[in-house]
Amino acid sequence: ALASSTSYWVRATNAAGFATSNAATVTVITPPAITTQPLSTTINSGSSATLTVAASGSPSTFQWYIGSSGVTTTPVPGATASTFTTPALSTSTSYWVRATNAAGFASSNTATVTVITPPAITTQPLSTTINSGSSATLTVAAAGTSPAVQWYIGSSGVTTTPVTGATASTFTTPALATSTSYWAKATNAAGFASSNAATVTVSIPFSAWAANLEVINHLTPGTLANQPNGDYDHDGRANLIEYAFGTSPVVASEPTPHLPVATTTATHFILTYQRDTALTDLTFTTQASTTLGDWKAPGESGAPAGFDDVVRFTTNHLETRQASIPRSSGTHQFLRVRITQP
Repeated sequence: ALASSTSYWVRATNAAGFATSNAATVTVITPPAITTQPLSTTINSGSSATLTVAASGSPSTFQWYIGSSGVTTTPVPGATASTFTTPALSTSTSYWVRATNAAGFASSNTATVTVITPPAITTQPLSTTINSGSSATLTVAAAGTSPAVQWYIGSSGVTTTPVTGATASTFTTPALATSTSYWAKATNAAGFASSNAATVTVSIPFSAWAANLEVINHLTPGTLANQPNGDYDHDGRANLIEYAFGTSPVVASEPTPHLPVATTTATHFILTYQRDTALTDLTFTTQASTTLGDWKAPGESGAPAGFDDVVRFTTNHLETRQASIPRSSGTHQFLRVRITQP
């Protein structure tokens, strides 16, 4: 029994001499054995992976296959070397290789190339308004391979203030007394994606706003808070109007950039004003009249035809709105914004 290749020859001899044959080699071949298995690996979507196998035994040929080890239904065309580079992959795929020679074959283990997709934000957290002392619930959604989520305080991309324990797609803020912005980062081995910042605007009701000004200005409690229709600074604007449009009820001479402004075009009478949606304790109602006594809101019975009130643009929680009515020659026309507390 031979364990290695061996050559033999024979000599024929008689009284006249001898003759020597050619050598005959008995070649011993060793069946293949996998000595280095291909290793599973992880790649980003759209990338390739390189797998390597090593086999002992007499010289072997290789063939790589897709699927589980031993299943030969899906050979990879041209993959006949000990090293194999996959095509660019978008889904996880398993490969194995068979080493073959005249003495038999050996199958490697299965190596899985796991494809991970970088995160992408598919649902942004939305800004919202709450009352002081309340909480808000923010939600983010991210595509990709099992992204981990972390919420932060501040502008999107600024990671200096992570929220401890806020690692789920839904996050409920603590009770807030001041407006605060939050954003979320979704991360996996392929990268990360940052959401937009969502601002939780804290609405301070008129009573709290007025009471704070009373303290700051050393006024008797109730001077402002109990007088929404009063005019402490005698500037012609009630305290509630000052609250609604961001002016001070204790300073008569001040810029008033947010107060309503009336303009006209060739066809319409227009009232432009700003509504702070954070003031949840107020109702803004535009009204039109021809007599200064019979005021009608858009859509109300008796309102002028074509009377509307639309949002032109929004900056954070501040809406710039325009109420307009078609001009009517020979008729007095009036527009106003009525501010009330529900």
